Amino acid sequence: EGYWYFINDGHYITKNKKIHLNPEFLEGTYFQTGYYEFDSEGRMIGGLNGLHNGRDIGEIPFLVTTDGYDIKSGLLLRGGETDGAVRDITDEQMQLGIDIVKDFGIKTEMDLRGANEGGKDLFGESILHKYYNMVMYAEIFTDAGKERVREVFADLADPDNYPIYLHCTYGCDRTGTICYLLEAMLGVSRGDCLKEYGLSNLYIANILAVESG
Repeated sequence: EGYWYFINDGHYITKNKKIHLNPEFLEGTYFQTGYYEFDSEGRMIGGLNGLHNGRDIGEIPFLVTTDGYDIKSGLLLRGGETDGAVRDITDEQMQLGIDIVKDFGIKTEMDLRGANEGGKDLFGESILHKYYNMVMYAEIFTDAGKERVREVFADLADPDNYPIYLHCTYGCDRTGTICYLLEAMLGVSRGDCLKEYGLSNLYIANILAVESG
């Protein structure tokens, strides 16, 4: 299903742990050397091969509301661009990303980039592709920023839009901001919202370190 696992020296699946993976372990994948976290089932979090920084927020075990509810899986997949508008993505990587997103059964591609960033419609005419020109960080508190956030959440509130693929370029800043707000509204603690955001920091830092030489 696109998930990756790590078998440690004791021949056990690594669970509930963050570890550093060297090139020898990542051969044959598109992952870069760096730290990766594994959930209670042993699946790499944010590790859908071919979909950079991709994860279903309902599949993250620590994202539980303060009153004990899980976030429903299969509704919101978050990640980075699959079209190579900014990142140098090979045709094979692009197709892997497309396949993962399409297998998720999305109805709506919520693209937080601006229409002028070179994005492409990759998932077919039956999938609604909408740009939001989303801002990030302190800019969300400006009048223009609040309007962008309102538009995003109006679409997130529409059940007819699901399942959704929510993304920007790297799946970190704009996507992370929206997901942080969404998880907080659902009742996830501030610490766990920050932890989920931090998964992006680790994953993207690994990529950027390699891309910058």
